[in-house]
Amino acid sequence: MKPWFGSLDRRRRRESEWREELDTHQAQRAEWHRARGLDAEQSRTLAQKQFGGSLRALEAVRAVHVALWWERLVQDCRYALRGFRRSPAFSAVAVATIAIGIGASTAVFSVVDPLLFRRLPYPKDEQLVSVGFFGPVDNNEFNVVSSYLDWRRLQTPFQSMTSMQPRAGVCDLDTGASPRRVDCQFVEANFLRTFGLAPQAGRDLTADDDRPGAPLVALISEALGRTAFGDAARGLGRVVELDEQPVRIVGILPKSFEMPQLGSADILMPEQLDGSRPRAQNSSAALRTFARLRNGVSIQQAYQAMLPLYEDSLRKDVPATLLTEVRLVVRSLRDRQIHDVKLASWMLLGAVLALLLLACANVANLLLARVAARRRELAMRAAIGAGRGRLIRQMLTESLLLGLSGGAAGCGLGWVLVRLFVRLAPEGMVRMEQARVDLRVLGFAVAATVAAALLFGLAPALEQPRAEALAGRGTAGLARLFLRRFLIVAQVALSLMLLTGASLFVRSLWRLKEQPLGFRSQHLVMASFTLRRQRYRPAEAQAAFFDELEQRLRSIPGGGQFALTDSVPPRGSMGRPYSNIRIVGRPPVAANGGMVAFRWVSPDYFRAMGIPILQGRTFLESERDSGDSPVILSASLARRLFGNHSPLGERLVLDGDQHSFPVVGVAADAKNAGVAEAPEPEYYRLRMAHSTRLGRGGVAVFRTALDPAALSRWIRREFAVLDPTLPVDIQTMEERVDQFRERPRFIAAVVAGFAGLGLLLAAVGLYGLLAFLVAQQTREIGVRMALGARPGDVAWRVQGQAAVWVASGVAVGAAGSLALSGAIRGLLFEVSPWDPVSLVVPALILCAVGVAAAWWPSRRAARVDPVVALRCE
Repeated sequence: MKPWFGSLDRRRRRESEWREELDTHQAQRAEWHRARGLDAEQSRTLAQKQFGGSLRALEAVRAVHVALWWERLVQDCRYALRGFRRSPAFSAVAVATIAIGIGASTAVFSVVDPLLFRRLPYPKDEQLVSVGFFGPVDNNEFNVVSSYLDWRRLQTPFQSMTSMQPRAGVCDLDTGASPRRVDCQFVEANFLRTFGLAPQAGRDLTADDDRPGAPLVALISEALGRTAFGDAARGLGRVVELDEQPVRIVGILPKSFEMPQLGSADILMPEQLDGSRPRAQNSSAALRTFARLRNGVSIQQAYQAMLPLYEDSLRKDVPATLLTEVRLVVRSLRDRQIHDVKLASWMLLGAVLALLLLACANVANLLLARVAARRRELAMRAAIGAGRGRLIRQMLTESLLLGLSGGAAGCGLGWVLVRLFVRLAPEGMVRMEQARVDLRVLGFAVAATVAAALLFGLAPALEQPRAEALAGRGTAGLARLFLRRFLIVAQVALSLMLLTGASLFVRSLWRLKEQPLGFRSQHLVMASFTLRRQRYRPAEAQAAFFDELEQRLRSIPGGGQFALTDSVPPRGSMGRPYSNIRIVGRPPVAANGGMVAFRWVSPDYFRAMGIPILQGRTFLESERDSGDSPVILSASLARRLFGNHSPLGERLVLDGDQHSFPVVGVAADAKNAGVAEAPEPEYYRLRMAHSTRLGRGGVAVFRTALDPAALSRWIRREFAVLDPTLPVDIQTMEERVDQFRERPRFIAAVVAGFAGLGLLLAAVGLYGLLAFLVAQQTREIGVRMALGARPGDVAWRVQGQAAVWVASGVAVGAAGSLALSGAIRGLLFEVSPWDPVSLVVPALILCAVGVAAAWWPSRRAARVDPVVALRCE
């Protein structure tokens, strides 16, 4: 601030010096005339005539030293600020309206910028692609070890290819202090190099590290290094226990490191692929594969180049029953990361830009009304010599000052909204943690502010001053009134589109909330755990742990109905190809059947989960010691396999061998692919006693009337008796189900908020236009009432004008809503994008708001006193 005040002080001194110099020249000319014999008064008068006006001379001197455009800009700014000071209500409303539009658009841009526009945290990220098979086995493209080794050796379109195991492993890290559970990713040695990265300290993984049986090494994140060693650098070269195996830390990952499937990793370790294993074994081991394109090679060209290798792999590694359900995918890394949220991101950005247009239309209407009030002043300035360009610059300067003031306030509002979005956003929203108001977002805010200022300031600036205004005659002009009415219709149309979108999302959220789950989520508590890899590596150790755990948890006082399973809905089950199922004594099932989910459960699983048994019976405790594990089918799988026939007593081959299992029951369908998706076909296997076929993970399920907090203490106590180092995650089923609804709830809340703001802006704009027209037509109303018009007729006339504009806006908005609703079909749940209720209700709301906005101006028109109106004119 000090340099700014210093420049003002220097300017004042310079102006004073110029005035003194001009006064000196004029005094010298007067002195010369006095020497010629004139008296003092005559000399001074003659000197002033010869020298000319001092103001004009000062302007000429200033033009030599100061750029004329700058001087005029300063004058325009001063004049505009004085005008704003004389109209504080107008200025406050305009700045607040702009701040709403800029603040909302800035906040949403900061959220979608990392998703849609910002570069990924890798050098030349446009060259990075994800490549692999795509089929019913996985929601993303995948590969298998045998195919990947062939592709890596024979491919031509990529500079390099790399791989990683599909899911993060849970590892137990022991650095000498208390053990901690960390996320381990197993990657190929060239993983970082393919993405153009290098460790910030230490060394990268090498080919020798990636050989099967090589000594284990690891790269750790800086965050893990700080928490484990106090300083990441202190961990370099240290040997730690990871899953009870010695691992040497050889490098530290970059601070900004991000896994290609999003998320961070605590530890990277070499996956040590073994190409010497039989192809049958390697073809069942899944991978994620990524690549960097060669310079000048497009994604389409890479796809065509990989097709022969893909077709060869189909013959060698893909079961014949899945051939028609698998395809090759080569797509950009960005597309892989955001394909689930891309549509929602564009929809939010479109909604907030519609809100910004509403704000611009409102301010444009305000400025047009202000120009109408200043038409006498503008005509006077034009009459005394102000050029058309000069008046346009003056009006645009006022618009820019309003825009910059509103933009500055909007940046503050945007910062608050971003913090609110980050706080309220559900966990797992892609890149939400990267949303912030930085220089890039501020640049967008400045650009949006200037564009908005030009947009809403252009129409008032182009207003032609009329000479009739000098005589005091009305010069409202058909063009200006048409423009104001057009802006109101546009506001109503945009508001209806926003309200329709919000209504669709709210109805979709309601349907999602009321959607039957197939099980009872009330009073259901779950305890999830994963056994340590090394300690429970023998299958017998896992089986012994599960057997004893089940006995202990079953005996918890007040625990209610208890069951043990490997996963719980609404998601989490494993899958098998439908074509693997074979009914004993019947023809093979359809080859192209997708995937079938399955779970291992204990006998009381269905009672604990509240899943009805529709046919047959549930599992029996006595069956756990038999060698013949029974099967229970979901209703959808039973219909698919047996049609209208009963499956009870039939035997199924499930695992590709010749061993068959009897079907003892049919359970109701339960949500197993998410809350918003239809249930997938599923079957349940009985978790046998002393079984060695179980994995390391499990979920204990309790249906109980106990307080969840009290039950949690009992559960943790029993786990601690068996393994004090084993972490246990406890939550209620209602909390778990609610997590699946958080994202649509967040989107619905944001769009509904924007729609509410849009409705408010439309109401304010409609009220402002009607109030302006009533003021403009005061004389006409007075004449009508003097000639016998009743106050009710005048009020109905004003209401009729509002009805025409609102109806026009509703018609345009309805057409726009129908045209754009189909684009958001993928974000809706059991609601048609052309749902009539979602269109009619917002239209009625807008009509009601229009009536409310027109009420006060119509009442004011009805109360016009004809005598006073005519006397004023």
